[in-house]
Amino acid sequence: MGPAGAPTRLVCLPHAGASGDVYAAWSGDLAGALEVWGATPAGRRHRSGEPLNVDPGRLVDEVVAEVTTDSRPLVVFGHSMGALIGYELSLALSTQGRPPTALVVSGCPPPHVRTARASRDYSDDELAATLVDWGGTEQQLIEDADLRRLTFPPLRADLTLCDRYRRDHPVALDLPLSVLAGRSDPVAPADQMAGWAAYSNDFRGVTQFRGGHFFVTEQRRRVVDHVADLAMHALTAGRRRHER
Repeated sequence: MGPAGAPTRLVCLPHAGASGDVYAAWSGDLAGALEVWGATPAGRRHRSGEPLNVDPGRLVDEVVAEVTTDSRPLVVFGHSMGALIGYELSLALSTQGRPPTALVVSGCPPPHVRTARASRDYSDDELAATLVDWGGTEQQLIEDADLRRLTFPPLRADLTLCDRYRRDHPVALDLPLSVLAGRSDPVAPADQMAGWAAYSNDFRGVTQFRGGHFFVTEQRRRVVDHVADLAMHALTAGRRRHER
């Protein structure tokens, strides 16, 4: 996504129904300090000709294949569904001996405390209600037929993917893990987020931001600055360990 050539990449995983384009503005915000790469799942944007995917393992494998073509250090950020994929991506890369420099998860309860749901079809009315519950989408927009035709298929696929995701027991990563939370987030209540501590041997705590589930959009500059600071501190600490 750009700017290419930065010494470190920031791999960004989107929320359900979205593409990597939701992080397009982050490149300008970061002013070249990090190269932002937004993952786009199948069936949307430049991958619109591909069938939608409902397999979380397949999505993780796709992102692993993309990011391992480059040897530069990377920091992983994921919001909502992207937090689950970001964790699994970090675990897969660590297993390969190529762990990220740091992981930042946002707007998602820890995997082992998420409410388990049976995989099912979602009706259009259920998808509309979900978007309203999440906030950030007005009812009148959701009732637009063209908007439904464009947004509902990938959202339905991603919600099914999340239903199929399971991790009953935490596996701790050997890398810094930071958590971001919206103070009024109905999807990922801030008081649940400390449970992510079990997923890293270097847990950096929970930082709360004003807003609901899409606080990352409402407070974009604050969030980006926070992620950049975390990334730079992790990179500096990593270099010091390497030099010892």
